Amino acid sequence: MRNGIRSGNVATVLNEQYGTRIQPRDVHRIVQTNKKHTQSLSDAGLSNSESQRLLSEVTKQNDRYRIKFKGDTEVMDCIFYWDPSDAKLAQRFCQVLQVDFTFSDNTWRFPLLEITATTNEMNTFLIAQALVPSESEESLL
Repeated sequence: MRNGIRSGNVATVLNEQYGTRIQPRDVHRIVQTNKKHTQSLSDAGLSNSESQRLLSEVTKQNDRYRIKFKGDTEVMDCIFYWDPSDAKLAQRFCQVLQVDFTFSDNTWRFPLLEITATTNEMNTFLIAQALVPSESEESLL
């Protein structure tokens, strides 16, 4: 698509060559998904000052965090943060663990991963959160 080939033309070639029934909108979605998967937080507009502000707020709340960088660069790929006391609480009382992504509706258009736990008394509490580049299995791991 970068070379000016339209998704309809790509769908036609794929359908003829492989005997599939792919639609142009499917090709377009694949391209958009691949673009999102290659994005980093820095690509999405999270500058060093904004990331430092986020991390200082996480630290101010006595939470812990980890940053994953792209390859051997200093470009942030994702930020994972948690409250140690909530993690201990989950280890002791958790009956059910839920992992869910919110839609990319934050400033940086990244999914927000939320990990919550439910106790045997049906109380739910937040354990950890992460800003991740996509809702893929790799991001989840």
